[in-house]
Amino acid sequence: MASFGKIRIVALRGAASALALSATAALADDAHPFAQYVGSWQGAGRVESVKGEVQPMTCAATCEEAEGGKALSQSIECKGRTFRFQIENYIVDQNGSVVGNWRELTQQVIGNVTGQVQGTLFTGKISAPAFSATVWMKADGHSQALRVLPTGVDVAKVEMVMKR
Repeated sequence: MASFGKIRIVALRGAASALALSATAALADDAHPFAQYVGSWQGAGRVESVKGEVQPMTCAATCEEAEGGKALSQSIECKGRTFRFQIENYIVDQNGSVVGNWRELTQQVIGNVTGQVQGTLFTGKISAPAFSATVWMKADGHSQALRVLPTGVDVAKVEMVMKR
């Protein structure tokens, strides 16, 4: 089984991707599904291991629209007591279905994101070699709540709230 620290980074990287995806659900119109997500965000959260160990983290993100508002480019950095990671995401809205990719710069891990947007809720899946997770995200325009539930790794749950 992989170490908690490395898997935690992968899980949180996926969580960042999910943050970007949730924006499509929030406050945007059909022509620009990511309009309300553009800008700078900050927040806090926690990572829980399968053994019940909890580590708090803080995060900051910057998001920009692309492809005439149908895509979002995101950069996020999260820090905890024993870890730090940097993630880049690129996601595209395809009439309510969201597809994209992400990469974690410090560990050089690459993965995919797929999901659906319904109202203010995004549900989806993130994946990379030897890693997958279910993602739930709800946004209201001023804050975003995220839950990532990985499978087959040392991390049981990642939760985060980010605000403008």
